[in-house]
Amino acid sequence: MSSSSSIAGISVKSVGDKHEVVFSGDVVDDDVVLPTISNQLDRVMSVMSEKFPEKGPEDVEEKPAAPPSPFPPGFRPPPDGGYGWVSVGCALAINATSWGVNSSFAVFLAHYLRYQTFAGATATDYAFVGGLALGTGFLFAPLYIKVTQYVDLRILLFIGACMQTGSQISASFAKEIWHLYLSQGLLQGLSLCVLFVPTINIVPMWFLKKRSLANGLSVAGSGVGGVLFILTTQRWINIWGLEWAFRATGIMTFVINTCAAILIREPNPGFKMKFPCFNYKLFFHYECALIFAWGFFSLAGYIVMLYSVSASGLAIGLTNDQATNISAIMSGSMAIGRPLVGYLSDKFGRINMTLVAAALIVIFDLCIWLPATSYGVYIFYAVFNGLIVGTVWVAVGPIGAEVGGLQLLPTLAGMIFTVFSIPAFFSEVIALKIRRNNPTKPFVWTQVFAAFAFIFSAICLLFLREVRVRKALAKQREESPDTAPMPTFWQRFFSRGKY
Repeated sequence: MSSSSSIAGISVKSVGDKHEVVFSGDVVDDDVVLPTISNQLDRVMSVMSEKFPEKGPEDVEEKPAAPPSPFPPGFRPPPDGGYGWVSVGCALAINATSWGVNSSFAVFLAHYLRYQTFAGATATDYAFVGGLALGTGFLFAPLYIKVTQYVDLRILLFIGACMQTGSQISASFAKEIWHLYLSQGLLQGLSLCVLFVPTINIVPMWFLKKRSLANGLSVAGSGVGGVLFILTTQRWINIWGLEWAFRATGIMTFVINTCAAILIREPNPGFKMKFPCFNYKLFFHYECALIFAWGFFSLAGYIVMLYSVSASGLAIGLTNDQATNISAIMSGSMAIGRPLVGYLSDKFGRINMTLVAAALIVIFDLCIWLPATSYGVYIFYAVFNGLIVGTVWVAVGPIGAEVGGLQLLPTLAGMIFTVFSIPAFFSEVIALKIRRNNPTKPFVWTQVFAAFAFIFSAICLLFLREVRVRKALAKQREESPDTAPMPTFWQRFFSRGKY
């Protein structure tokens, strides 16, 4: 049904529930028009108010406020997959070259000690070459992390590939020990910094729920590379000699690193976080200080086990090939164990799993490696200890992200690497210095030193776990005030739960 009415140039048309006010544009007297407009508009508004009643404050549904984002503004949340797995594969390849070449130093060290390759060089001199290769990379990590804020990642990785190849080629021409300091030591250490450091930040930014698994796969590359470069290095030395072993290693690393640099991607390529490369206040932050101490002792024990296992095998009468196989088997076990440790860390808690690994490493050290006198026992030790000895590399990124968040992770990671540089420089030097003048068991004190390093790392983790337990319980009490009272320190220290 439709109706219409018109007066003084104004018409109101009604079609069902629809009402339309039309101004004709005719010139009429204001005394007539104004009251008419008022009456007609009142009619329209009354109809509209019946159809669309005004809602009062009590009728409006209050939407819960969105929780604050844990990510910085403009940062896309981790996709937990997709191209992230390709980047994990690239990080695995980079870790294989950077850490694989460092692992192969165990072969070079055993060769130097047995044949006294450079006249006048002592065991401490040779150990310090390996210390330079690790320590230099860690020492310059904060500065390099700052550089990544301004330079494209793939350009830096290509530079690192050239540096690592240059270190191996130049080492092949070394005639004196200081030549090794500059090539196999300093330049190799700088290439380690440029190649390895970005992977520990890129992988956690691709993943959230699967972060430990992805990080475990990434750092498993060091085990894969260890097997590859340890076995090939010994083989090349036997066939071609020391010089061409260096050159072949340099060519292989360049090919692998260049392919990885081309394929790797950042999850937020246009997003560059600006952060300080060093913040001394973190040294006085309780949780960060515990992470630094845990990393310091863990790396000290790790380096001694990685570099000394082959030399200790030679000391008890193993052949060159047998001693090399021990190092290769341990690296192969790392390749299997690190993703496994990452998966178990996601399932049972990162700190929990790292604590269990540290305890098992101490047991394997004192109960298997220390009394070992045969090739078979050494193989047994290399298999089972290799599964867990590199747990620090699986846990450092995820635990750092838990404590500091993704925004603080690059700064915290850089400072962790700075702390790592101290045991990297001196651990193997100390390990060789404390050897006994015993023809059958010269590495006893070296093995004890490695065990106590992991004991102290476990103590640091226990205190860190207590803090995480306390914070989790405090959050529960805020959400539910009726929960049980806060447990005592020692109850929190040994409490159950996924942490």
